[in-house]
Amino acid sequence: MEKWSTLLIKNEISEFLIDKLKADFPTISSEDLKTICQKIYSKKSIKLIAKIIDDNKQNISKSVIKEFKEEISEIKSDLVWKITSKGKSTIYINDWVQNFYAEFRSNEKFENVYIGGHSENENIIYVTGELNEEKDKISLFEYIKSKNPQLKLMFNLKVKVNN
Repeated sequence: MEKWSTLLIKNEISEFLIDKLKADFPTISSEDLKTICQKIYSKKSIKLIAKIIDDNKQNISKSVIKEFKEEISEIKSDLVWKITSKGKSTIYINDWVQNFYAEFRSNEKFENVYIGGHSENENIIYVTGELNEEKDKISLFEYIKSKNPQLKLMFNLKVKVNN
């Protein structure tokens, strides 16, 4: 199963845009096309793709060039973000939760509890929501701790008031 965190980081030119490029420029070399279609993990790869587009701009519509610039900009931004403290923490939390998500969601006691990153402190796993009974808090604490989180935990839980 693919890691959720891979969905957070754009690291390739979209197939839709590649199809537009091929429609505009059917004679693009297979080598250039291969370069454009590969996963992008470095600024060097981004520069190479940008150069291919720039060198062939006479064969590509302005709208497709604009879309390439937008996607390249997003990829650059994601390359930078993923190595920041916030990026690393967000990736870690998503991958960590994914490992037990189905099991967690199948526990009815925790149906209104959510786990994610804290909006202001990237070094915290934030557990928030509502439980039916006070005793469920202890079960939740133990459950989360059993998953060996590598970041600090912060809980913001409410217990339903039964009338």
